[in-house]
Amino acid sequence: MTEPTKTMAKQQQDLEWKARWEQRGDAVRRVLGDTEPLGSVYPFSWEQYTLPGACALTFKPTAARNDYLTMTLGLTQPLRESDQAYPWEFAVRANEHAEWPADLLYQLLTQWLCENGDMGFGYRLPLVFFNDRGGKMWAGVTDDVSGLKLIGSLRAMYLWTDETKLRLRLPSSEFGLLTVVAVTEDEDRLAQQTTPAHLLLLLQRLGVKQVCNPHRQSVLAMPNASSQWETIHGMSHDDAFDELQGNA
Repeated sequence: MTEPTKTMAKQQQDLEWKARWEQRGDAVRRVLGDTEPLGSVYPFSWEQYTLPGACALTFKPTAARNDYLTMTLGLTQPLRESDQAYPWEFAVRANEHAEWPADLLYQLLTQWLCENGDMGFGYRLPLVFFNDRGGKMWAGVTDDVSGLKLIGSLRAMYLWTDETKLRLRLPSSEFGLLTVVAVTEDEDRLAQQTTPAHLLLLLQRLGVKQVCNPHRQSVLAMPNASSQWETIHGMSHDDAFDELQGNA
């Protein structure tokens, strides 16, 4: 192949990639509306990794959803149309519009790239919230808390199917959201004793949504937590999973 031919082929590949990228963005906005602020994007880049077009988008509350949803865009679009696509984008739900959700998603994408994409549904990672020297709140994917001005008692997260079961549909494919579910240290121990599905079912039964509230207290302090856990603890993984996902 001659150099001019190679250049033309590359230009064509870039045009096709851009068209697919715009198609993905349109699919997201059809479901979630306009970004907040309007037209805003948080671009991501790395020196040691390549993930073309990677970014985060934030969507304000709606009549059907009363939280701010921040999601990645880039995981589900391979460089070439013939390449296998990752079936999920990552998401964080928050009660307010802030910088930390997009920053947390950047950390998640960095981890995903570091692990060569071997990170998905049900994956567990450490998580802490802290204030910087100026008093601004951030989230960190770390269990090293030395020197940090910690906020709250959340200490881990699980990536789980978004509770709204959102599906973003394209002409020839579709993808969903894996949303961060933040848990306290004592809640996390319950998942280690059983499975993440058991813990997340307990949170669901006790009315804890997937909104990531840094100040949330452990559900184990609730009066009916012990009786609920006694029932859930005795369930099989499949039964707990089916009830959690609404398949019971």
